[in-house]
Order: sequence, then structure tokens, then C-alpha cells
Amino acid sequence: MNAIAGLSLVEGPLPIVFWVLGAAGLLCLLIRRSWRWWLFGAVVAVAAAMLSVAAGWAVIHVFYWWAEDLPSAVILNLAIVLWAVTMGSTTALAGLRRPPTGRTARLGAHEVRPALRTPRARRILAVVATAVVLAVSGLHVNAYFGQYPTVGSLLGQQPAVSRMPLPATDRVSSARFMNTAVASGWQEPVGLPATGTLVAVRIPGTVSGFHGRDAVVYLPPAYFAPKRPVLPVVVLVSGQPGAPDSWLRSSNLVSDLDAFAASHGGLAPLVVIPDPNGSDQKNTMCMDSDIARAGSYMAVDVPNWIKAHLDADTNPAHWAIGGFSYGATCSVQMATGHPEIFRTFMAIAPEREPALAAKRS
Repeated sequence: MNAIAGLSLVEGPLPIVFWVLGAAGLLCLLIRRSWRWWLFGAVVAVAAAMLSVAAGWAVIHVFYWWAEDLPSAVILNLAIVLWAVTMGSTTALAGLRRPPTGRTARLGAHEVRPALRTPRARRILAVVATAVVLAVSGLHVNAYFGQYPTVGSLLGQQPAVSRMPLPATDRVSSARFMNTAVASGWQEPVGLPATGTLVAVRIPGTVSGFHGRDAVVYLPPAYFAPKRPVLPVVVLVSGQPGAPDSWLRSSNLVSDLDAFAASHGGLAPLVVIPDPNGSDQKNTMCMDSDIARAGSYMAVDVPNWIKAHLDADTNPAHWAIGGFSYGATCSVQMATGHPEIFRTFMAIAPEREPALAAKRS
């Protein structure tokens, strides 16, 4: 089961198998002896493409669901889904019409035979082919966004998050400003844990008044040493819609951090994943506005909480913030607006600007 859960949905053999099945499904829906069916398929393809483009435009510029246009991968796969559903349902439902009754009629010198129903096997195959095409289209869109990288993540598997209390800090904040790298004075002690620990914590909006969902904190093995080192800090922000645990589900964050720690004597950054939105549906734009004071939450409350509750290096040169999409935009906002806190940032596919919709007014 672990081997199956670890199969990649974005690269490797499994996507190739699904691509082959998807192509077979499309051919199954299209191939017929009648030229009328081929013409029908071409007309449906054009209509599906036009409807997909129109729908993609409408959700952005009419209904204002998102701030930027949908990627071409989504538009293309929506068109394929519309085409497959139309072709598959037409084939499947063709067998439900009642067969004509009575004998063969005669029209002039020609006999008019009753229309034959679509064979049952073909109707069942059309339903299966349609389902396969839909699944492959979903996998393609998923691969574009990287939401579920493995079978296990699709089934809801992710690293366990503890609710244990955080270990008490060893040093006051003023004694944790480090001018040198932590590795320069570190000797790995015996008995460190083999892996880090994930802990769910509540970061209150003491200054901002903002109420976010529980944050997730990664404590590397070195954090549990008898003489704990002062560690650098990485703050990560999820996309929107999303939550702090999206980083655990949609990436190899924990395993990569554990691998880094294993090759560096148990050392790795303290990773804090706060929530600047409050729910999957909300979008605070990571700024102070009438919606919420999320900018102050990220720039004041989160750093203050880290310094008060973790043995974190207080030197801003040893702090970084990063994210994907909305989280990337938030990272740029924090690094450019608050360089006294975040000197380094990582922005993966950021938005052009913080926005709620394509319409700015």
C-alpha cells in the first residue's frame, strides 16, 4: 500500500498509463463507420471549445471568481470534458429510445428499415470511455497546479501533525541575534530524533486582531538536543484556496527537511506556516484593508510569536519567507514592505498584484 500511495500523479509511469487510456477513450468515443458521426464529433468539438473559452472568460470577468485569467491547460481540459460528455452521453442514451414497431415501410421503390438501437456493449463502453477521459483531464489539471502530487495525497494522506505543547525556549530573544551560521558551532549530540516534528499551534492576532486557523511548525531534530541551537527561520504561505497543511499535502516539504537535517547533523530551519486568510474561501490579499488586517498579522504578530515561543535566530539576515501563487504574492509583499524582518523571499508563480477579482474597482 505504501508503494501505491507513493506513486506520482504528475510524472513517471502512472500519468503515462492514464494518457494512453485517455487517448484510447477519445478514439472509442469518436470511431464509427458513419461519416455523420464524424461530422457530429467535429461540430461538438468546435462547440465545446467555444463554450469552454466563454465559460473561462465569464468566471473571471463576469462572476469575478478569481483575479487572473484561467490557464490554458484548464480551458483545454474543460473543452475535452465537454466534448467527451456530449459524445459519451449521446452514444449511451441512443440505446434508450424505443425500437420502431411494425413492418418495414415502403417509400416509393425503396424499403425504409427501422433504425437499430446502439448495441448495449457500445453504450457501456461509451460510459467507461467518458469516465476515463474525465479522470485524465482531472489529472492533467492537477499536474498543472500540483495540488495532489501522489496517490497518497489524493487519498488524504499527509504527515502527522502533533498537538503537543512546544518545548520552552532556552534563551531570551535579545540573546538570539546570531552573526554566524548555526553550523559553525554545532556538534551533533548522541540520541537526536531521526526526523523532525510537526506541531499545530495557534498564533493570535495580538496586534492585528486577525483570527487565522492553526499554524503548522516544523521543529528539526536538533531542536530536541540537550543544548538546543538557535536556528534560522523560514515562513511559508499556502495558495488560495488553501490552508497551512496544504504544504504538507502538496509538496515533499517534510521529507526534504528531514533529508536536509539528516545530512547536516540534525540541523534544519524552523519552518512556520501561518494562515493569513482564515478559511479556504477568504482572500485577505495579505494586506491591511476593510477585509482584515492580514498584513499586520504577517508582519507583526507572526514574527513576534516566533521570537517569543521558539529559539529562533532574531537576525533578519537568517529569515526567509516563501509561497506559491497567493502565498508567493504575500511573500513579495512582506519582503518588499518589511525588509527589516524578511531579507530573503521565494515567490513561485506569484500574482501580478494583490487582487480579489479581475475588476479592480
